[in-house]
Amino acid sequence: MQFIKQIIGLALVIGVGFVLFNLAKQSDSNPKDFSVGPDNTAEFTGTVLANITSCFDTNTGKCFLKIKSGEADVYVIYNTNDSDFCKNEAAISTGRNTAVGSLVRVHGFYKQENETHTILTCPNNDYYIKPF
Repeated sequence: MQFIKQIIGLALVIGVGFVLFNLAKQSDSNPKDFSVGPDNTAEFTGTVLANITSCFDTNTGKCFLKIKSGEADVYVIYNTNDSDFCKNEAAISTGRNTAVGSLVRVHGFYKQENETHTILTCPNNDYYIKPF
């Protein structure tokens, strides 16, 4: 009976360790090669997983790139269909023409909500999307 209790205890320790390991691994979802400046701008390099361009067809919503950087996905919004806010024509053009699978370098305004990393290239002509 003592042996069974020890086996159950060992199984619990292993199970808890596995859960804690996976939680720690998930919390390390920061983009690779990612730096955020004091002005809340960020710069990073990653691979384009998706390019959502539907805002050009509907003249509503946002167009964005979904980029994989390290273990994290970063959403780069390059067009909002708000001409007062989104004036960066170079980023709009580059974003629209960026192919899935491309390696890009991005610089823009950064915000994070929970585990979602977002970069806006709209509000400033110094922000960019540069394919390699």
